[in-house]
Amino acid sequence: MSHRTPHEKPTVQPLLLRAREAAILLGVSESQIGIWTRQGKLHPIRIPDIRATRYPREEVEELARRWCKSVDGKVTAHGL
Repeated sequence: MSHRTPHEKPTVQPLLLRAREAAILLGVSESQIGIWTRQGKLHPIRIPDIRATRYPREEVEELARRWCKSVDGKVTAHGL
């Protein structure tokens, strides 16, 4: 069941994230995003026409699921 009011529009999530957006989603610094990219844990998409790099939202969310696991109420890193 939706909790939106009749006048509220659904939010659309972008499929590609900037490094800063990925960092916020993961709760880490942009530097850590760069480290994980160099380690091959994240695979950016390069957009040549605008000289930009973006990260697939689905991949970032999967990394977040693997990285943060609740164990006895504590957040711990797993598999990174």
